Amino acid sequence: MDLMRRRRAMMERLNNTECPYIQRGLVLWLDGIKTGNKAGYWVDQISGHEFEAHNGVLFDQNHLTFDRTKSQYLVNDSFDAPHQADGTIEVVLRDSFDRYIIFMPKVAGCICYGRYRNDLSYSTVTPKQSVRTTGTKDGYLSFSNAFRFINGVKYNRNDDEIWVNADGHNYIGCRQGSEYHFSGDLYCLRIYNRYLTETEILSNYAIDQSRFNLAI
Repeated sequence: MDLMRRRRAMMERLNNTECPYIQRGLVLWLDGIKTGNKAGYWVDQISGHEFEAHNGVLFDQNHLTFDRTKSQYLVNDSFDAPHQADGTIEVVLRDSFDRYIIFMPKVAGCICYGRYRNDLSYSTVTPKQSVRTTGTKDGYLSFSNAFRFINGVKYNRNDDEIWVNADGHNYIGCRQGSEYHFSGDLYCLRIYNRYLTETEILSNYAIDQSRFNLAI
């Protein structure tokens, strides 16, 4: 019964927030326009998970700005990310440094996203997709074990490994509060508990282009 009540509450919250994205399976929606009304927290628009900002993360008009030189990040303990084999993660960002974590889950083997080693992007653990960039770049990324889309372009799927160094906290913008800090602007982070189809991914991509007016 508790599970059913949570699901009903989730659907009611989705309906009330006028979510423009594909809604089925959406379990985390952190939005740069709808950040929530709790100062110093980025509030999930689905179930109200609160990600606490550390070291001066800036909340701007439609995004959050991170400065790696100040070790800025967000942390949360309540959200349970889907396993890497069961979900999709979508990220909209502008980066200014090429080695960072965007989302690291509190439990090993759950879905995550970051860039590591010479502009390589990955969706769960190890670098899998090459995204060559020079300087600041806008990016929309949709990754699951079914599909890889980078700025609307489909890449071949690769098998991922398990991330084994989770420490019981969800992090945005770093690993374990002290490594691989993100530097740049983060517009939106969405996590689904299922694979999105190609059509759904491209639909969300078009919405992000329009909402955030990014050249992606």
